[in-house]
Amino acid sequence: MSEVLIYGAHFPMPLGERNGKFIRFVSTKREFKTFLTSDNYSMIIIDLDGREKEGYSLAEYVRQIPRHCSVPILFFAKDRHLEKKAFHEIHCYDYFVKPLTNDDIIQIVYLCTRRMAGKNDCTDIVFPVNNDKYLFKMQDIYYLEANGKYVTVNTASYILDVPYLILDDFMGNYGEHFLRVHRAYVVNRIHIRCVDLTSATVELDNGAVLEIGRKYISGLRQEFGERPRRKKGRPRAT
Repeated sequence: MSEVLIYGAHFPMPLGERNGKFIRFVSTKREFKTFLTSDNYSMIIIDLDGREKEGYSLAEYVRQIPRHCSVPILFFAKDRHLEKKAFHEIHCYDYFVKPLTNDDIIQIVYLCTRRMAGKNDCTDIVFPVNNDKYLFKMQDIYYLEANGKYVTVNTASYILDVPYLILDDFMGNYGEHFLRVHRAYVVNRIHIRCVDLTSATVELDNGAVLEIGRKYISGLRQEFGERPRRKKGRPRAT
């Protein structure tokens, strides 16, 4: 089974030559349908650049196949004019604006597959605050920030100040799912959108941009390599 099926005609080199069976690259509509019906995939990437109508129709075709009707689809495009339609009609997993190099694509695939794998983990984390206990699904937590005697837990729907929580202790319990990027910041791996080692920042998929501490850059470079290209047009927030 190939993990990722990529359809497009404008990549510098077929990714399949570099990644074996993990990524299968096809450049024609016929190849795409042949491999789609003969194998299972955990992710499908469709490049709309130069073949907008055909690429979009292939995405619609994917959604009509029962075993692939819910597979995550990523779009690569030269601009954003189809973005809303892609999310609304195809329910795509993500939408990226080119240019993108092969290294960018490999990094995108790596981050997205890790994020999707992590979203299946619904481990509960309980934070005690005074006499109360607050329970969150691990996948709903974006990042933790140390603020003096408190650690602020930032989630999808709530911000909680937890007294006397030590980030080192938290990482000892949940280090497999979270990443230390700064003495004050711990981020959820599944929500990492972009690690920019040049500007020493990490962007999460809720738009938060956090500073990377100098002592953590070396470890992040080993894990993430060079930074993936940022999506264009997305607001930066802190």
